[in-house]
Amino acid sequence: MNENRWPLQGILVLALAGVGVSSYLSYLDVQISRAPNKAFCSISQLFSCDVVIRSPYAHFFGIPVAYLGVAGFLLFLILAVWALACRDRSTTRWPILGLVSLSWIALVFECYLTSVEAFVLKTFCPYCLTVFAFIIAIFLLSLRATSRVPST
Repeated sequence: MNENRWPLQGILVLALAGVGVSSYLSYLDVQISRAPNKAFCSISQLFSCDVVIRSPYAHFFGIPVAYLGVAGFLLFLILAVWALACRDRSTTRWPILGLVSLSWIALVFECYLTSVEAFVLKTFCPYCLTVFAFIIAIFLLSLRATSRVPST
């Protein structure tokens, strides 16, 4: 059963890192909303967490996008652990389908947010770009993990 477990293990590592980065972005969201101090990651006009986090695009239906990131990466973590815990290939179908579906939704959402950074705000949040890279990698790894799912 050890064949092709590396994509799921990679997702596990990326999900843990994603929880960490998204948690830090959540912390920044709270700090920046309380005080007008500059964030550590605001290094120039092109790279500014402050501008991105203060923008109306940093919230989705009133919920900070960073909180959604924490929740999403926790779901990736749960699904990857579930898939790794499956003893045979036939039982990995549902967690891997969940990984592919969730990562596709996250990828589309991150493409939207990154295009807002590029074309509307004209500045990038370095940590947001890191999250985007994690999402791309998780999506590609989840596609690779589908080789563990038997065809019907």
